[in-house]
Amino acid sequence: MKNRRRMLWLTGGGVLLTASALLATSSTRIAQRGLCLAIQVTSQRAAQWAGALQRAAGHQAVEREQPGLETAAVAAPVSNRCLSLVTLSWGNGLSGGVLFVDETGVVVARYPGFPGATSPMEAGPGRVVFEYVSERGSGVSESRLVALCALAEDLWVKCADIMKNRIDQAAGYPPADSAAVGMMMRQHAEVSVHGDSLVLSRRASYRRYGDRSQTNVDLGRTTVLLPPSRTH
Repeated sequence: MKNRRRMLWLTGGGVLLTASALLATSSTRIAQRGLCLAIQVTSQRAAQWAGALQRAAGHQAVEREQPGLETAAVAAPVSNRCLSLVTLSWGNGLSGGVLFVDETGVVVARYPGFPGATSPMEAGPGRVVFEYVSERGSGVSESRLVALCALAEDLWVKCADIMKNRIDQAAGYPPADSAAVGMMMRQHAEVSVHGDSLVLSRRASYRRYGDRSQTNVDLGRTTVLLPPSRTH
């Protein structure tokens, strides 16, 4: 009986030791087990990261406040580490970018060339997807969908770049030209990630010169295959 109790105590101790080890597990082990979670974005962190993007863009003076700052984050496991992709957008979508940070909020990589970055999505280990504002002007607005793939933890490159939304409105015609009233084209895509592919369901609406009404068109589905993800 004494030996049995000793065995039970040792077994219990083993369970407690395992539990302690699990609690002490690093982000590396979490990523390996598929439990990588996105970092929590606080207002303080968001302001710091926005400053990091401005410095990366070569701005001499970093704005202390970013009007209309919006952020979002998704898990971005790579090389057995649990990173997060953080998108930032401010100034009505005219400024922003993306960063990759570790579980403590330290910036691993930063890319300021994506103003109005938003709507991040996971796309498998070593791959992420998000939307950014690529063009905005008089009568024109466009956003694109970008996939970034990791060559290393601190180096992510474009592996897809696709138009997601675009609006073109005609301008410059004489006000008396009634046939030109309402000329425009709108294009829109709904996007989802399926394994190694991006699936876009596309539609468009337009009104050409002389048309009396708008035409709506279903453009069907387009599949874009992404390069293999980096998992080690």
